Amino acid sequence: MSKERFGLNKPRLWIVSELFYPEQSSTAAILTEIAESMSLTRDVHVLCGPKGYESVNYTKSDDHLPGITIHRINIFNFNKNIFWKRIVRMIGISMALCLCFLFKARKRENVLIVTNPALLLIFFTWIARLKKSNLSILVHDIFPENSIAAGIISKKTSILYRFLLKIFNRSYRRANRLIAIGSDMAEVLEKKIRKKNKKTVEIIVIPNWSDIDKIKPIPKDDTHLKRWGVENKFVFLFAGNMGRVQGLNKLSEIIDKVKNPLVYFIFLGEGAYKERLKELTKDNLNVMIGESFSRDQQEVFLNSCQVALISLSPNMYGLGVPSKFYNILAAAKPILYIGESGSEIDRYILKYNIGWSFSDYDDELVQFFNNVDERYFDIAFQLGVNARICAENIFSKKKIMKQFDTVL
Repeated sequence: MSKERFGLNKPRLWIVSELFYPEQSSTAAILTEIAESMSLTRDVHVLCGPKGYESVNYTKSDDHLPGITIHRINIFNFNKNIFWKRIVRMIGISMALCLCFLFKARKRENVLIVTNPALLLIFFTWIARLKKSNLSILVHDIFPENSIAAGIISKKTSILYRFLLKIFNRSYRRANRLIAIGSDMAEVLEKKIRKKNKKTVEIIVIPNWSDIDKIKPIPKDDTHLKRWGVENKFVFLFAGNMGRVQGLNKLSEIIDKVKNPLVYFIFLGEGAYKERLKELTKDNLNVMIGESFSRDQQEVFLNSCQVALISLSPNMYGLGVPSKFYNILAAAKPILYIGESGSEIDRYILKYNIGWSFSDYDDELVQFFNNVDERYFDIAFQLGVNARICAENIFSKKKIMKQFDTVL
């Protein structure tokens, strides 16, 4: 057997993430596809946490991926939905991944980590320095700034926030490079890592990709619109995490003011705010709240609307780009975005004419929903055509993976 088959002539790349195949979360899917692509030219080793993080979408049990060596930490597999168990899990898995890398990796090897869980970022940057690793951090979340947007920490002037800011800023500075998923995020990172007016780390922007081969526009009759009894409605679909930073509290207040019988809202997913959203919209006949769906069902569900909704809380500028954005484009659906002006999705909507963007949950948004009429079916279709073109030309997987290949 040849050396090439075992990767003996390939440079080694370590990928470290709590979540990895066969998990179905966006983080797991993204890291898995990066690993598969990089394994064509590299000896890829993956350090990851235990299986079963999201049991609802857990469909595969095989640990084998061709060309990839998976080192799995099968401890601290506690229920993430119970707060104290989630904390213990986060601390335990972060430390275990670091120790495993310390003993398994050789010096001066390339390593890619992701910013989840947050403690992994703090612990691992010390280990990477000890091993003299060439460390790249794929930034999906920015800490501790996102704790303000989520309402976990109330004030930037608090002692806790300032302490965490100092710790995390130092951690980001210890990397060789930071890979931001948006230009607005790159702006925030640049401010974080500057020390005495000198930028200490390379910052590169590589967005996520649209799965244009698996997700395509499909005929209306092949969607769930008829099953839901809304085939004649103009449907706005919110699909994904219903968490603290999605601004669903304010969005529910807006929806309550919409009196347009043509407009219908569908929310699919799970998250900390789901039960509260159910309570706020229980008397609204133009709202449906359903369960989450697996990644292999995305094509049907993302096509089950006229417009996709993406909303973010105030103060989320540069702190993340919802991963669903890219596959919404692949499904040829326009986007109604509610978030800060100048943020990444707002820029794309304006540049490529793929939807509507609002910077606030105010009367202007209510007026938009109330003004929707039959003409908007054709308008949404044309904007959806633009969205698909954007997915194919700007966010194709082949193009994005080529960028990762160059950077890593």
